[in-house]
Amino acid sequence: MPALELFETDADRSRERTVADAVAQHWGRDLFGLPRNHALDYAFTEKGTKDISFFVEIRTKNLPFGAVPDVYCRLSKLNMARLVNEYGLQTLFVVRWSCGTIAYTKLLTPDNFLMAGRSKTNQRNEEDFEPLAIFNNDRFTKLKIQVEL
Repeated sequence: MPALELFETDADRSRERTVADAVAQHWGRDLFGLPRNHALDYAFTEKGTKDISFFVEIRTKNLPFGAVPDVYCRLSKLNMARLVNEYGLQTLFVVRWSCGTIAYTKLLTPDNFLMAGRSKTNQRNEEDFEPLAIFNNDRFTKLKIQVEL
């Protein structure tokens, strides 16, 4: 087994790309998808340039906004956000819930950390238990855009 096994499917990446395209258009930016093995999903740039303005991590949720009080993100993504922050670049965490709500927050501002993973009946492998950063829903700023997935 490789040191880091990736479980993101092509369908996951397609949904995330649809959301990223809409958010980039809403914010007047261009975007570049980052390789699968990179910790973050996208680099957003000034329109018509390759000058990176900020990075974005995208999540699509199968639950409506408010069905659960928070959203999690892998600690490894925060580690990369902290690294690029040292170079003066922000990383935003953009989430689209199943009800269509799209919202964002700064990735370096979690409310809590915990050890968690999928339930024993839904684990991808025996190591599917890791440190996660938790973001309360009320931390997110909602965008006035709609995206069909």
